[in-house]
Amino acid sequence: MFRGGGCCPPMDLMRSETMQLVQVIIPAESARLAVSNLGDLGLVQSKDVNIQTEAFSEKYLGLPTAVGKLTSEAFEYITESARSSVNGWAEKNLSYPGKEALLKSVIQAKPIHGMSCFLLSKGSCKKFTSVMGKFWWSGNLDKRSMHWLAWDKLAVPKSEGGMGFRDMQAFNVALLGKQAWRITMKPDSLCSQVLRTRYLHNQELMAASAPRAASRTWKAILAGREALKLGLIKRVGSGQSISIWEDNWLPNSATMRPMGQLKDTDLVMVNELMTGNHEWNEPLIRELFFAPDADSIMSIPLRSSVGDDWLAWSKEKSGIYTVRSAYRALMEARQSEEARNNVSVSSSFDNDADVWKRLWKLPVVPKVRVFWWRVLRAKSIELVKETLQTLELPRENPKPTRLVAKWQRPPDGFVKINSDGAFNVSENLAATGVVAREGLLYRGAMGKTYRGISDPLIIETLALRDAVTYARDRGFSRVVFEVDSENLVHLWHNRAADRSMVKNVLDEIDKSPFQRTYAAQIKRCGEMTRKMHFFKEQMSKAAILTSSTKFSGAPLEIDDLEIKLGEFETDLIEVNTNNGKLQRTYNELVEYNVLLQKTGEFFYSAQRSAAQQQSEIVADQFGDSSLESPLMEQEMVTDPLKQVKLGFLSGLVPKQKAMAFERILFRATRGNMLLQQESVDEPVTDPQFGEKVVKNSFVIFYSGERAKSKIVKICDAFGANRYPFPEDLAKQLHTIQEVGVYPRVLFLNPSLWSFCFVN
Repeated sequence: MFRGGGCCPPMDLMRSETMQLVQVIIPAESARLAVSNLGDLGLVQSKDVNIQTEAFSEKYLGLPTAVGKLTSEAFEYITESARSSVNGWAEKNLSYPGKEALLKSVIQAKPIHGMSCFLLSKGSCKKFTSVMGKFWWSGNLDKRSMHWLAWDKLAVPKSEGGMGFRDMQAFNVALLGKQAWRITMKPDSLCSQVLRTRYLHNQELMAASAPRAASRTWKAILAGREALKLGLIKRVGSGQSISIWEDNWLPNSATMRPMGQLKDTDLVMVNELMTGNHEWNEPLIRELFFAPDADSIMSIPLRSSVGDDWLAWSKEKSGIYTVRSAYRALMEARQSEEARNNVSVSSSFDNDADVWKRLWKLPVVPKVRVFWWRVLRAKSIELVKETLQTLELPRENPKPTRLVAKWQRPPDGFVKINSDGAFNVSENLAATGVVAREGLLYRGAMGKTYRGISDPLIIETLALRDAVTYARDRGFSRVVFEVDSENLVHLWHNRAADRSMVKNVLDEIDKSPFQRTYAAQIKRCGEMTRKMHFFKEQMSKAAILTSSTKFSGAPLEIDDLEIKLGEFETDLIEVNTNNGKLQRTYNELVEYNVLLQKTGEFFYSAQRSAAQQQSEIVADQFGDSSLESPLMEQEMVTDPLKQVKLGFLSGLVPKQKAMAFERILFRATRGNMLLQQESVDEPVTDPQFGEKVVKNSFVIFYSGERAKSKIVKICDAFGANRYPFPEDLAKQLHTIQEVGVYPRVLFLNPSLWSFCFVN
């Protein structure tokens, strides 16, 4: 708000600026706009501008935009879209595998966009699945048929006796969980900041609630939070921010929390379970926790130094939330709840996963597999096994044996270090091994044991850390590390976004002194390679041939070479910059020369015509002594203050834009200008883009600074280069001399100097 005397009221200022904007943007011949209530919202009256409705569109970017409470009817378009697609397939007599492919790839993909933002009601999901069920069993929505199996039995994995279709409600929650994950992992994003300020108020998302006036979007995010609860876990770095009894932090536990405690204790935080060397205090852990929980704690890898705790998704090895794993966790949780409540008892079909895996791997066409699936769903499990033994014919060509990769020697001057890990579950013991070789020469080896670790990925990561530590201690500078774990290699290349259980160990490797030195050297060599490629590119542009003669001077050290390359690059960049400026200046002078010729010819022609008319007027006045002569002379004498001062702008505009340029100038100035254009004989090089362009020279006469401001903006928008043309004759001559080229008309007739370039 503006307060105090002498200030322009804000609403009056807004009203004035709005009316100016309307006058500039809307052409004079357009309909009149009646603006009302500018003090509040500045709404435009619909009756004057012929607006049919002032509400939002029904959908924006494929999502409903209804204000207020969204009902089930707002998402009816999803069911109608699926129904339209299914009706188009009804006449094709598709087989069951064909229906399966269309349902999974087309129909189930339709609601993904809407489900990612809103929580659909049970009724909307039921209507959608009803369309898929009718199409699966009958192939036609208008034809009534028997559904031999309920949809919840079809919407289970094939390995459990279903067809692998999606349960749309669980899939909806899994998609919304992705939004909750992003808000949790990216608190600095704009969306997260807005939602946190509006709803969280310094609370954590997992403890937030939905006010009565909360938006549908926020309620959907809170619904997706239920998926996060099934797998969100805190990984141990320092353990200072993790509660032993209240947070999810145990990796190999169903509840991700301790089952209880064997004795009373005052310990609260996880870091209190560690020793001063940042290792697990195994005697204390065995004393406080049950054996499964103690084994789970001992399997958590720790850094040699203190690191930060972090959130991760326990259902994926990478620790990053995925909709697939969240959907799987939701389905497993639902099945467990139904088993506890005795809602439905699983049959022998659902429990014998091996039988169904064998069925779907039969070497037959897909429709035969679906046929036997339909038959076997109605038979006993014994018949299923007998049928499978009959159908599983021996293959003529057995699978080829897997080739074992052979060890390859490292490049010359490099040391290759191979690392590996192994564990013994019965003895609860793991070990790592490291072997270093240079070429075929053995350089050394080491081994280390760990207790309580039974995860292959963890022990492989610890083996890599031991290898890096061994290389640092032995003073190796050029090393190739080789592991046999594909998952570890993938996590290493994506360690910037990694949230796996071994993230803290990978961070320790990445930030170790050896790794920092090695990475710095690699970056240094890469930068020098870039500079060499830059030199080669510049030499090719300048048509300079490279010599094949070997360098005969003394070899340069890498430090001296880096300095020399840096100096050469700086000099070359400066030369390129100056060359670009000179080229642009030259092109501007060429255009300026063309403009001086064309504009000079125009002003000379105008001055000669004006002089001729003036001579005729003077001759008429002296030759005619009528009574009207004094009156004419009196009328020609005007007040200098009342005379209109005209200005002009000159320049060049691309010829293809000339017509539009003139039209926009006329509209912007309401016709209060005079434009004179003339085509340039030959194309000129545009100073801004460096390309040959056919242009027109122009001179625009105007009145007033407001008109000049509009014309300047239009010239800039059309890429019209403006150049000054002095009104004073002496300045004109000086400008022409500076440009260095005289207009042709002046060279042909020097006597015209006294008449030329006079406004």
